[in-house]
Order: sequence, then C-alpha cells, then structure tokens
Amino acid sequence: DGATFYKNMVQSEISELLLRLWMHPSGAFRQSIARMPAQELNTFLKSVAAGICMEFDTVFQIVLDIRDVLENHGVGRSFSRQTMAKLQSSYDRLPLFLGALRRLLLVLVYLSQEERVAAILGGGSGESSAADMGIMIVSLLNKLTTSKGATHPLVDFRAALRRSSSKSNTASGGRATDELLDARLFAMNEFGFDCSSLAHCLLALATRWTVAAKKTGTRQALLDAITSHEDFDASHVGNVYFRLVVATQAAVGANDEGLIAQADGYVDPSIWAERYEAPSDIGLETSARSRRSSSQQDQLSHALSNGIMDRDQIHRFVDELGRVHKNVIAKTLLMRPDEVAGLERRVLENEQNTTLEDDAYCGLLRNWVVSSDTGMTGHFYEPHAKKSLLSQILGKVLLRDARRLWKDLPRPHPNASIYVCYAEERMDICRSMIVGATGTPYAGGLFLFDICYPQLYPNAAPMCHFMTTGGGQVRFSPNLYNDGKVCLSLLGTTSAGDQSQ
Repeated sequence: DGATFYKNMVQSEISELLLRLWMHPSGAFRQSIARMPAQELNTFLKSVAAGICMEFDTVFQIVLDIRDVLENHGVGRSFSRQTMAKLQSSYDRLPLFLGALRRLLLVLVYLSQEERVAAILGGGSGESSAADMGIMIVSLLNKLTTSKGATHPLVDFRAALRRSSSKSNTASGGRATDELLDARLFAMNEFGFDCSSLAHCLLALATRWTVAAKKTGTRQALLDAITSHEDFDASHVGNVYFRLVVATQAAVGANDEGLIAQADGYVDPSIWAERYEAPSDIGLETSARSRRSSSQQDQLSHALSNGIMDRDQIHRFVDELGRVHKNVIAKTLLMRPDEVAGLERRVLENEQNTTLEDDAYCGLLRNWVVSSDTGMTGHFYEPHAKKSLLSQILGKVLLRDARRLWKDLPRPHPNASIYVCYAEERMDICRSMIVGATGTPYAGGLFLFDICYPQLYPNAAPMCHFMTTGGGQVRFSPNLYNDGKVCLSLLGTTSAGDQSQ
C-alpha cells in the first residue's frame, strides 16, 4: 500500500545519505559511528538488518507478481490493459527496491570496515545485533537459493520467459544452458537482480564479522545464531559457496555448458553484454531506459565481496559453520534414537511412573508441532497446487495461521499429539498427523491428512484428504471414508449441524 511504499522509499534515501556521509573526506561521520555507545550502535545495526529483510520481502513479492503474470500469459498472446498496467508497475518498482536493498547491504559493507563495528556484528551478548544478523543471513540465503546452491525457483525467471516469450531458446529446441543464461541476463540487465553477488556479499560479511569477533575474544554470537536457526543447513551454505562464489568467478566461455550449469548461469559479465537481447513481446519497452539505469545503481559485485574477505577465508568460515552445527545437533539430541524409542515404549506400556520421562519426550517433540519441509512427495493435492501460484494475500494468511497453530496446538505427548508440516515452497499445501489418544479405539494410531488451502481461504474451506486408509481398504470412522473423504461440515463436505461436530 502507499504507506509501506513511502516507508521503503524513505529508508532508501536514508541509506543513500549514510553512504555519502561515510565517504566524506573529513571522516567525521565514520569516526562518530566508531565512537557510538554499544547499546545505541546495536539498536542502529538491528534496524539495518530489519530494513534489509523488509526490502527483500518486497523484492520477493514483486518477482512473484511478475512471474505470475508471465507464466500465465502464453507466447503470442496480447496483454489486457489491466494486466499490462500491473506488469509495468512491477517492472518499474523491482529495480527501485533492489537498489534500496543493495544500498542497505553497502551500508553494512562500509560499517564493517571499522574493526569495533565488525566485532559487535559478530559477537557480544544480551541485546547484541549479531543474533539479528544471523537470522537475516539464513533467511535471505534460504529465499535466494535451493539446498543445492542454485537460484531458488521462486526467484528464477526461466519458466516465466519460456512460457511467455517467443525468444525462449528451449521452446525452439535450444540448449538448456541458453535458457539459463537468458534468464540470468534478463534479471540482471532489466532489474539488476543477481542472486550470486547477493549470496557472495552475505557470506563475505558474515566471515568478516566472525573474524573480527574472534580477535576481540567475545562470544561468537553470530555463529551461534546461524547454526541454531531451525532453517539452517550447513550443506546448503557449502553448496552456495562453491556454486555462487567459486564457480561464478571461474573463466567460462560461451560454449562451456558444464561450467555454465555449475555456476548456475552466473558467468562473466562480458558474455552477458555480448549476447543479451531483451524480449520484445512481454511489455518491457515502456520506461526501459530509466528502469535499466536504476538497475545499475549501487551494484554489488564479486570484486567488492572479495575485498571484504577473500574466498579462502570464506571457505574456512563455511567449514566452521559445519563444525559448530554438528556440536549444536549433538547438544540438541540429549538422547540417542534408541533411547528415545525405549522411552516411548515405557511411556506407552506404563511400566512405571514416567512423569519426568514424559517431560523429556515432550521436549524432544516440541519443535515438530508446526514445521516445514522442502518437499511434499506424493501429496494428494500436489497436482492441484501446480496449476497456480501462491498469492501474496493467501501467503500472509497462512503465515499468520502457522504462528497461531504454534501457540494453540496442545503440548505433544506420546499418548496424543497433533503435528502440522507445511511445504516450504508452497504454504498452501501441508500435512497433518494426529496421534490417536490413549483410551480410545484410535490409541497408538498415526492418522495422516493432506490439506490444501484454496485462493479464497479463509472465506472458502480448505480441502482435506485422509491418507491412512490401507490403500483404500479401511474406514476408521463414519466421518473418515476409505476413499479419503473427510466428512465434516466445517470443510463443506456434509450438511450436518453444529451438534455433530
């Protein structure tokens, strides 16, 4: 809305002012930052981290809006006036918000030149900004990249260009690497969107802060924040480093298909300049000059990130993340899997007073009450979900629902529990498992439900399919059919009154 847009624009202008003040020949602003009291400095740094996350969320949504229009457009079809207006607005806004995101990251780059500031960003305790930076880094890397280190499908324009532009290489029998390069060229030249340089900058900054904190002997708060984050995956960060930092800076020729694929299409800019040709049939012509001018402002680069920390230093940091994460896992798993199984058996058989053991078991399960996973293999509604993109409005509603579930679902217990798992890439499909309560005919049973939320949710009921049917052989209750139907008026699958719920 207008208020949010205005806030983002003001934030961008403030970032530009900070950069100019930092570069002033007198050095007065730089010295004042370096002497700022730790509490005030941490508050300022936290606001920068929050601003980066806010700008990226806006960028993420604009990219989804562009992909939504293009992927549902079709080659050779003309846009309606309303659709073209929406597309033009997204085209114009994306480079502006990307520019604001880059400026905030540059603020961190310049601030990190000061040893004291870098140490605070990597260490500290209490109200340290290091924890906020750790959350920011994990969140952005997860949204930008896949577990294999490639560009995340939600911010990848390949499918959009393939389905909407007559220039698509693969549509005419071209190489897959041509499609890959065209998508990267499109994102960079039209909007200034380069996942590889963003990922490189984040890893370089994290390395710089960690090294500075070690020199001062302070607690490694940044390492702790990153490795204890529930979405952190050490192998993911390693893959990002090798693919988007190392491979992207190798000498790659236009015909080196293997190396181009390894670098996920992020090759030497000179190759981009030689081969890029803007698609002419997806509405890019309007305001092209001003848009491309905005896309080139305050650009991040691999050279800039190499200046923060070289690749060997980043490599050591990535290795250290892996070692620290193993220790975190070891501390989290207070009991071995065989001990957990034995505890479950004793609790269910009620061999003894197991109150304390109940608490231990519940503690181990607590983080799984509401969770997410990278895929939903075999989900009943997966074909339905593939027919449309998750809208911004529905995404916000489901995120709010997930937070409420985390607070409202009962504490897990081996006698009865409820768990919900969302698909990371599509929150509109999820799975729920109900553990049958002790003292009922369902005791000890694990009952699985596949759920899909329609675009009109919550004004329209979710769809729900019962999966625990023994291949269609078992009907567990009058409301749970052996074909998977869940008979419930809340779902609109029966007209029974409220008294039957």
